Amino acid sequence: MSREKLLQGLERPLLQDIYTRNTSISFAEHFDPKIPNQMLNIQIRNSIKDVSMLKGDSGQKILRVAIDVGVRFTDVNKNQKAQDDANATGEDDLKVEILGLFIADYLIVRDDIAGNVLEEFAKSDALFAVWPYWREFVNSACLRARLPALVLPLPAIGEQPSNSPN
Repeated sequence: MSREKLLQGLERPLLQDIYTRNTSISFAEHFDPKIPNQMLNIQIRNSIKDVSMLKGDSGQKILRVAIDVGVRFTDVNKNQKAQDDANATGEDDLKVEILGLFIADYLIVRDDIAGNVLEEFAKSDALFAVWPYWREFVNSACLRARLPALVLPLPAIGEQPSNSPN
């Protein structure tokens, strides 16, 4: 089967499940989200952590894609010298970090799909399938943690997740 047919949806693996594997919210020790008028930068990251084939309960083939996602809030008011020093030491003024690991399971309905085609499919499809769940989690976590409301934008069409965490 050709990659083009697969990616056009003619013979796509069928999405079976999306679920949260791990999540965390970490605050810098002296950061208080309730102090008004704090200016924060937002950094968003995503990466494919793992793509694997499993055998389901009834012998069906399952493509499992693990996606690492994260949002960081950093201080926008940090002066340039401090920013340069932080870049030199690999540190920044991190205030809050929200991390997640999501799993997307796909049922493989045909046996003649090459492994590299499935990996390309995972990279192009799984991030977009997981994104609404991640987006809702981040929005709800921000509200509960008294952080500024944040609705993550969709990744640009054609944007691939990075292969390593930022």
